[in-house]
Amino acid sequence: MHVLPKRNRRRWGWVELDKTTPQTWKGRWADWSQARVDGKGQSRPKQRSVVLGYKTKADLPTKAAAQSKWDQIRELVMNPPRGGEDGMDVF
Repeated sequence: MHVLPKRNRRRWGWVELDKTTPQTWKGRWADWSQARVDGKGQSRPKQRSVVLGYKTKADLPTKAAAQSKWDQIRELVMNPPRGGEDGMDVF
């Protein structure tokens, strides 16, 4: 598994445990394409997430298991393909 430095969270996203019942592992990232400006005039990205799986013995029992799944699907989730099947844009 390729280990990324913690400083690359903005670029590569991160994995966190959502403590709701049932507990789920989520991959999160900052989406700068939909940034907004807050009351102080600072630009803030929209925070996106995708459910990786549940924290169970059979699915994703540890953070390392969730991180490896996030590493597998990160590019597809963060950079979805654009346009239609024939390469033309869909409106």
